[in-house]
Amino acid sequence: MLRPSRPGSFSLVAAVVVAGLVAGNDARAFAFLCNGIDAEGSVANDDCGTCNANTAARWDELQVDFRFDDNVRPGGGAAGTESLSEWQTHQTQTIANWNNVNGQSLLIRDAGAARSREFGVVNGENSIFWITSRGEFSQQVGSGIDSILGVTLAPYNCGSPRRDGIIDADLVMNGTGSFNWDATSVVSTMTHEMGHAIGLGHPCVDCVNTSIMSATGGGPDDSDVPLFDDEEAVRALYPGDPGGLGTACTSDGSCDANRCVTVPIGGITRSFCSQTCTLGSACPNGMVCATVAGEGAVCVFSNAGLAAPGDACGPPGCVDECVGSDIGVGCNVCLPVDNAGNSQCFAGCAPRDGDAGCGNNETCVGFQCSQNSDCGGGTCSGGECQNAGVCLAGGGSALRGQACGSDVGCVDGLACVGDGTSGVCLGLCTSTGTGCLQSENCLFLFGDAQQGACIPAGRGGEGDACADFDGCARGLICLDGQCNQRCDRGFECASSSQTCASLGSSGGGMSVCTPIAGGEGEGEGEGEGEGEPAGDCEPLRGNFGCPQGSSCNGNGACVPGEGPTGTFGLCDANTDCSGGLCVNGVCTRPCDVAGGCPSGFTCDAAAIPGGLCRADSCRDDEDLCAAADGFTCTYTSASRYACAKGVSGGCACSSSTTNDAIAPLGLALLGLLTRRRRR
Repeated sequence: MLRPSRPGSFSLVAAVVVAGLVAGNDARAFAFLCNGIDAEGSVANDDCGTCNANTAARWDELQVDFRFDDNVRPGGGAAGTESLSEWQTHQTQTIANWNNVNGQSLLIRDAGAARSREFGVVNGENSIFWITSRGEFSQQVGSGIDSILGVTLAPYNCGSPRRDGIIDADLVMNGTGSFNWDATSVVSTMTHEMGHAIGLGHPCVDCVNTSIMSATGGGPDDSDVPLFDDEEAVRALYPGDPGGLGTACTSDGSCDANRCVTVPIGGITRSFCSQTCTLGSACPNGMVCATVAGEGAVCVFSNAGLAAPGDACGPPGCVDECVGSDIGVGCNVCLPVDNAGNSQCFAGCAPRDGDAGCGNNETCVGFQCSQNSDCGGGTCSGGECQNAGVCLAGGGSALRGQACGSDVGCVDGLACVGDGTSGVCLGLCTSTGTGCLQSENCLFLFGDAQQGACIPAGRGGEGDACADFDGCARGLICLDGQCNQRCDRGFECASSSQTCASLGSSGGGMSVCTPIAGGEGEGEGEGEGEGEPAGDCEPLRGNFGCPQGSSCNGNGACVPGEGPTGTFGLCDANTDCSGGLCVNGVCTRPCDVAGGCPSGFTCDAAAIPGGLCRADSCRDDEDLCAAADGFTCTYTSASRYACAKGVSGGCACSSSTTNDAIAPLGLALLGLLTRRRRR
């Protein structure tokens, strides 16, 4: 049971993509492993007979231990990284998500480090680990490498009067580079998969507003915590005391706090036990404190629909909120309105219908687009979706990322940045970098270093080619056609082999990370014919100006010692390489040394004096690598597919096998979303 992303998406503003259509007729509240629904709407059948809360498989022991592998994690570049501290925090959050469900009796524990990395092997260890190699993914999981975010196996046997208990559970996170984990929550993915591990199935094709266990998802707006229906599911399998916070209710008397609240959630009216709270304070179980008519300030689920057009939102969401890409007259949309992360509900509309659905002095403004597919199957005309938009006051005041000019201004908190006659509404940022969304970069484009504009971040990692300001991920800047790590506005160099260098006043006062010394070998670093005196070197060229066995320090002097890895071997940092140059996870060399750049490498003439041999991607063409010269296409520490020497097995980039023993439960993604998560 794979979990593809919701089909269809269209651009709302520069940093926003609205997810696609929701299957509107599927109102199942929850499901188990024996009756879950796949992305095509087919219901699972394990041939074990009737499937319900009494007969479904579950853990017989009410204490389940999971072990996490901390050693293998995605890394490299600004997107897709998972530091050890982040990974361990995500582990803690995921376990707490299920343990914090009131009214259930299951306890999930962290049992320490994983002792094996075996998927689907019944060995008494419930392992959770990342796979970062396409070859390993194909071997352990089988198919789905480009569509699965996470996958879980939780085997059980048929039994009587109910299915036997779950006997093992293994959970794999896909870190092969197929997905942008900056646009998808690790916690949401792992919480979904752990739901399978404790016995929950997919209740519907697409119900991300009411269940983290939705069959399709994987976008940035998926919940990070179990929602109401998920909590009801785990309570059905592992019942505790009814009446607790968040449990279903029919009257005040059925709740411990004597407060049964009814609100719309995902377009469906739900009643659950709540408690009073103070606005602005925290509520447990993924709930928020909000005012409900007739109830006052009470704890509600974060996806409850309460805010009217013009009200602050997110969370809770808008009343009668538009579902997926079905935006138009009669529903409302929650959108960011300033640099501080505040959002507001706007009435939905469709430009093709004029200003229908909008109030007095309001205009229907369509979402930005460049082609029909950006409009969820609707029509793109004049840069606007004709089927979807929102009502804006003031004759069409533009939102973040929308066109502006002399006739159309920007909403409060944004500035029209352009050539004087036309432009786009952007947030403004300060010299400290504050003011931008997490999906934007603060760039100083106004000739000084005091105020800049918030430019939507791209996906390019450090060292990737780029063509414009928006080509690089957050924390990077495009210089001379290449994404460079910044070391200003709160960003730092991630490698000890880099130093921070200012771009000066011509660069808006910004600073970037540049290489410092490492080491070289293979007889290629002696500086023959390079015009450098003995003991003197150019740090940007690594150690290719020093005698073999020595390295170039930051002062341009050759000092004893060099890195252990020869040229074209795998590396994590410049200091790993005998030549002192680690790019895209491979030790490399300048273009002007003997032999130049081999097959699979391109000379970047502007990178360093003499040019830099930069590894090309061999993901789709392993023949780029000269096998006769010892090169193999492999997946590097920089999340790249590159030609390297001394690699055994390669990456099996195009191979795949199918595991038919047990159908895996997966969380998959077919298209990348870039909207900032509303929390």
